[in-house]
Amino acid sequence: MLKKFLFIIMLAIILLPASYAASGSIKLLAARETPGTGGSVADLTLEIQPGKGRVFIQTLPLTKLDTQISTRFAKEISCKLVGQDCSDYDFIYTIKSDSSIVGGPSAGGAIAVLTVAVLQGIRVNENIAMTGTINSGNLIGTVGAVRDKIEAAFNAGLRKVLIPKGDRFDDENKTIDLVEYGKELGIEVIEVSDLRDAIFEFTGKNFSVQLSDIGINDDYKKIMSMLSELLCNRTQYLQEKFLESSGEISKEILGIELDAVNLTGRSVEARKNESYYSAASYCFGANVKYRNLLLLMRNMTKTELNAEILRISNLTSEFESLIEKKEIKTLSDLQAFMIVSERILNTHENLATAALNSSDKEGYLALGTERLFSAASWSFFFNMPGREFNINKEVLRDSCITKISEAQERVHYVNLFIPLALEGTKESISQARGYLENQRYELCLFKASKAKAEADSVLSVFGADEDQLDNILNDKLNAAQRNIIEQSSEGVFPIVGYSYYEYANSLKEYDKFSSLLYVEYALELSNIDVYFKQKEKKFRLPFNREKFSYFIVGTAFGIIAALALFPKPEAKKRKQKRRNSR
Repeated sequence: MLKKFLFIIMLAIILLPASYAASGSIKLLAARETPGTGGSVADLTLEIQPGKGRVFIQTLPLTKLDTQISTRFAKEISCKLVGQDCSDYDFIYTIKSDSSIVGGPSAGGAIAVLTVAVLQGIRVNENIAMTGTINSGNLIGTVGAVRDKIEAAFNAGLRKVLIPKGDRFDDENKTIDLVEYGKELGIEVIEVSDLRDAIFEFTGKNFSVQLSDIGINDDYKKIMSMLSELLCNRTQYLQEKFLESSGEISKEILGIELDAVNLTGRSVEARKNESYYSAASYCFGANVKYRNLLLLMRNMTKTELNAEILRISNLTSEFESLIEKKEIKTLSDLQAFMIVSERILNTHENLATAALNSSDKEGYLALGTERLFSAASWSFFFNMPGREFNINKEVLRDSCITKISEAQERVHYVNLFIPLALEGTKESISQARGYLENQRYELCLFKASKAKAEADSVLSVFGADEDQLDNILNDKLNAAQRNIIEQSSEGVFPIVGYSYYEYANSLKEYDKFSSLLYVEYALELSNIDVYFKQKEKKFRLPFNREKFSYFIVGTAFGIIAALALFPKPEAKKRKQKRRNSR
């Protein structure tokens, strides 16, 4: 009897987990590996099963560029969208195509759509295909070879294609409207800018979030207001000191003073609008100008300048030792540590440059001095109330490694279209690797996040006309706004992400490209929570009735088999008697 019971239990253990596995498939569009040979339609399948949070991807044929990084990122974005920790499940992706295709992030949008659909148990329309990256803030990012991909979809018998918003006009011939071109072929081409829009097209399921005014965290508003007041009061103090000074007024000094006055005027306007980070940024810029003017007016000797450099350097080291003792419990603490540490590092760099007989000792000394004051001001954000996460060295190291890989992949992808671009960003990635080696994981994550944002900002305007820039910028600002609203509702206020969002808003009238860069920073730095899990939000896949029926049938089969293989004791006794009687 015991053997029967154990046999049935063993069979149930083998079959029951299948009832909690889920799978699905979707069409994605890709470029063939050999340039100039057109597009290709590929089949993407996903199976989710109980496991350890691992992501596996197989491409047949193998792609030239590894898609592992963008696939993992798409999976994290999807789990975040449905509000769950997926760490108890393994995600197994397979991409099959008739020809070798270019890898990288261009399949990220389709991967994210399929992942959300399988997690939610929603059926996907397999007569639709998609191309586009998935970016922080759930944005669908631009890709190349869109016309070729539309033609491949048509040749495969598909009748609807989703492309990233901003990719409507052909890369080579800007007069070709790809939406209209699709109509001529007999295929519907739809632009999508957000993952939620793409999910709706594939499934009919609406995940949209209504935009509303961002509820600025009261603690953030209070601290940032104080920070901007500190920096702007310093502007007034330095301005007065400059006006009191006597000395020769050269054209150089007049030019610097004019810049300082303009920045001060912008800060006043920003404070009126309660844009406190923007006000603080403008006042910081003015402070550097006025500090530089004061140093120039003093006409200091080289010995005096070096003594001042040493004094500020010692103050910086003392402050740095205090910051390194700070305990990081919340994402606000983490972001405060990032930005304070970056400013301290920048102070050291500028002072070192000033010390090396620079032709602009006063300028670098001024920048280093004001960077230190800015770092001290930002330190007020430590211990701001917020939801606590498990932010230990191991988790930080892993997030740093992942972010470097994401940034590197984006740079590789940009280089497919713009060879030798982003040299500065490549240097930033090298710096992030240096921080990794030196176990400065917070700075590594910060630097790599900004590097990825820089690559995305270039990719987002690749091939776009100047007339399209406003639309691209507004879409990204809206995405950042949604992201910050969602974060705030979960008890996580992204202090740096919101600050950059606000600054991007203030810049869009003066400098659209700088505004675009800062909104990309905002998107990346309001999305870092994807790397820090909360164990109380474990996810469970929808119960699969079809697979459970297999479990029932299998169990019934097991019972029948057990009865057949292990006869009852009475039957065994009768059989033994017959043998003994022979």
